[in-house]
Amino acid sequence: MIKAVTFDVWNTLLRLDVMRERMAEGIAEVVGRDPLEMRLVVEELVLDIKTKRQRLEVIDPLEASWKLLAERLECRTNDIKNGVARGLLRVLEDPEPLLFSDTLGVIRSLRDEMEKLAVIGNVLLWPGSYTRAILERLGIAEYMDLIVFADEAGAMKPDRRVFLNVLKELGIEPSEAVHVGDGVIEDLGGALSSGMKAAIIRPETGRTTVIKELGIAIIPNIGFLPEAIYMLNR
Repeated sequence: MIKAVTFDVWNTLLRLDVMRERMAEGIAEVVGRDPLEMRLVVEELVLDIKTKRQRLEVIDPLEASWKLLAERLECRTNDIKNGVARGLLRVLEDPEPLLFSDTLGVIRSLRDEMEKLAVIGNVLLWPGSYTRAILERLGIAEYMDLIVFADEAGAMKPDRRVFLNVLKELGIEPSEAVHVGDGVIEDLGGALSSGMKAAIIRPETGRTTVIKELGIAIIPNIGFLPEAIYMLNR
């Protein structure tokens, strides 16, 4: 029986495209570049860092993203950090566009049904404290028993230690928990390697598919999660 749900944040609870746009706008403002051009630069940077991270070429993706972006823009690392901070201010002024339509409803529903809810997030370009501030502003944090980000935990998904440490703190066995996210390696792989069940978000599917023997659910978006949990529990 599933007693706990852990969530990835970006492209699971909140829209990553909107967040990156705001960050690109903040950086563009500081370094004096075109915001649209900056969005493209940021997208390229994210792909590069993710590839390097998966190849274990990057130990600290947060610092690496700041340094690499500063090199490409021929500016100081502090300029990037200041731009990212301005991006956060833009988001906090109007955070609603980040929300997927079903996010709050699903979380409220699961709060009544589950013993524990938690967030497990990686970091790239902005620190976990920024995402926590957004979750607090949107009223999501109040439903969570625990929120952990990679720059605080000292390890990143898919490292199973991140998942197991969170479950230990929650007092939940891995077999009693499901992790929800959009990353095949970070979320699906990390959860399964930890002995958890996993719900992977794939918008193109259009429906819920459950492979109960493997403890895997494939869902189009967060709105389908309650149905997936019910099917995993049957």
